[in-house]
Amino acid sequence: MFRATVSASVFVLFISSGVLASAQTAPAKPQPAAKPQPAAAEPQPQRPAEPPRPAAQPINIRIETTLTDQVGTAAPATKTVTMLVSDRMPGRIRTQGDVKVGPNYRPVILNVDATPDIQRDGKIKVNMSLEYRAYSADGQAGQPDPNQPSNLVESFSVILEDGKAMLISQSADPASDRKVKVDLKVTIVK
Repeated sequence: MFRATVSASVFVLFISSGVLASAQTAPAKPQPAAKPQPAAAEPQPQRPAEPPRPAAQPINIRIETTLTDQVGTAAPATKTVTMLVSDRMPGRIRTQGDVKVGPNYRPVILNVDATPDIQRDGKIKVNMSLEYRAYSADGQAGQPDPNQPSNLVESFSVILEDGKAMLISQSADPASDRKVKVDLKVTIVK
């Protein structure tokens, strides 16, 4: 009996060690093949970050817009529009009137929009648009038809120095010998 017990114990030990061995050496489930990873893109060179722009300055700026309207060799007519606005704030002036052209009255217009921006170097950037409509009342040779207006519509951005006037544009009327010049002057008011 002892032999039977030993044999049974060995048999149980043999079977249990086989179960343990098979549990430890059980084949692993097949893993899906690793997908090839795309090559990493080369990092783009970083631009140096610009320093943050300072806030608008609590400074007023006088903007003087001078239009010089001349036909041929006649004496030029000069019109000046002046506005006072703070840094980075828009200014807007609308002027309209009527002139007698023959037996009728016709509208004349001079509109100016401007936004100054003091730059880091102290110069002043001005974004501006203007509209100018004038009539010629005398109808002389070389002048536009008195019943048709002469229109000028412009929009531009320029950099100016404090206190210095600059010729911004000079346009020619396509129907006559009329020329309109626009001068701009900005002055920081302290």
